[in-house]
Amino acid sequence: SSSSSSSSSSSSSSSSSSSSSSSSSSSSSSSSSSSASSQSSSSSSSVSSHSSSSSSSSSKGTTSISILVSGASECRAFVACSVVVTVAYPGVTVAAASDLTLQVTGVSLPSSPAPAHSLAHSTAESLSLTVDLPPLPAGTATLTLTKPATPTAEFASTLTVHSQITTITSLEPSVATSAGGTIVTVTAAFLPKVSSASELSVSLGPSNPFGSVTLLWSDDLSTSFTAVTPAASSTGLSFVSVSPSSPPANATFMVSTQGATAACQSGC
Repeated sequence: SSSSSSSSSSSSSSSSSSSSSSSSSSSSSSSSSSSASSQSSSSSSSVSSHSSSSSSSSSKGTTSISILVSGASECRAFVACSVVVTVAYPGVTVAAASDLTLQVTGVSLPSSPAPAHSLAHSTAESLSLTVDLPPLPAGTATLTLTKPATPTAEFASTLTVHSQITTITSLEPSVATSAGGTIVTVTAAFLPKVSSASELSVSLGPSNPFGSVTLLWSDDLSTSFTAVTPAASSTGLSFVSVSPSSPPANATFMVSTQGATAACQSGC
């Protein structure tokens, strides 16, 4: 009876040990499950972060610059011109126009006024400014906008300044006899600047040259000179042609019969 009791106790102890082992195994399994759950959560966070970064990167575009002339189809030489400069995806933002410096190169600048710029708007997707240019000579101007403060940035683009169309603004007198010998004073706007009368070509019609050309003045805006009419083989409505300019500048001129009186009625 005592031996049977001892055996029963031993069996109970073994059962208890087995239960403890089972409990330990369950606890280990629970700990392993908790660790796996924690690892899964960490992986999910990393993917989310990567996904956000990719989305931001794909939303960026290529930086590009465009220039649009305000109130005209193009900038013309020796006349002030305003343009709108737009930078797509500049990668930086500015709070004021003073955060950017403007430099104009490639053409001669007048001593005053200086080029000026004003800020229209600034975002990460678009930067827009209005640039007021002083009268410039014909040529290709490079406009460079620089942000010197960190983060630094520089944007540059070119602008074509087109030549003006030469016109004869004054022809006095605008009538002469076919005998020739009449002194005519001619003033032309935007004729290419010359330094001597020998650079001027003046003719009656396409090929009958004036004589004794005398230069009065010539600058970027206008040129004035006197010339003596040649003898003409025919009378009637003709024209005075002046160069250097391409094409030559023309103005209506009346050739009358010697001794007759004539007056220009229109287009003078």
